[in-house]
This record gives sequence, C-alpha cells and structure tokens, in this order.
Amino acid sequence: MTEPRHGFDEALISGYLDGELTQGEAQRVRLHLEDCTTCRATAEEMTTLKEATMGSRFQVPLGPGEAGLSFHSRMVENPFPESKYTPNCPPKPNADELSAEG
Repeated sequence: MTEPRHGFDEALISGYLDGELTQGEAQRVRLHLEDCTTCRATAEEMTTLKEATMGSRFQVPLGPGEAGLSFHSRMVENPFPESKYTPNCPPKPNADELSAEG
C-alpha cells in the first residue's frame, strides 16, 4: 500500500476510480478531490494508467508445434504445459466407454 499523502490514502482514490468503495467512502473521496489539486492530479494519473493498460493487447507466445492453434484449443489440449501440476479429476471417458454405459 502506498503512503498516505497529507493524511489521504491513495488506495481510497484507486478504489473510488474502480467503483469499489461504499457510498460514504466514495462521497468522502469525491469531496476531497474537489478541494485537493494534488490528489486530483494523482487520480488523473491513475485514470490515464488504467486506460493505457486496459487498452493494451498482449500476444500469447506459441510453443513448439502450436502455430495456427487458438489459445482456447491450446488450453483444452494442454492446460498446464510446463507444470508438474496434475488436476485431481478422473480421465474423460472415450466414446466406446460412453456407448457401453448406455
């Protein structure tokens, strides 16, 4: 968490911009921003940064043999490519097993 500036916590400004505050907290921040040029500048910087990061597009790097596959299909085929994690669930039944049950 950041240090409070002149007694006002920047986390409240961030929460205000993200719509995460209670009505009372939001009103407190709104009133403070009306009077405090320092915190208003901080809020503007946070808004600019948020807009820049939300508008950024990130490309998922492809692994060997994955050219042309969508991200979704890569995740379905191998959701944990370089991990020793094995999901704790039974294997999917194949078509023969399903027809034998019916």
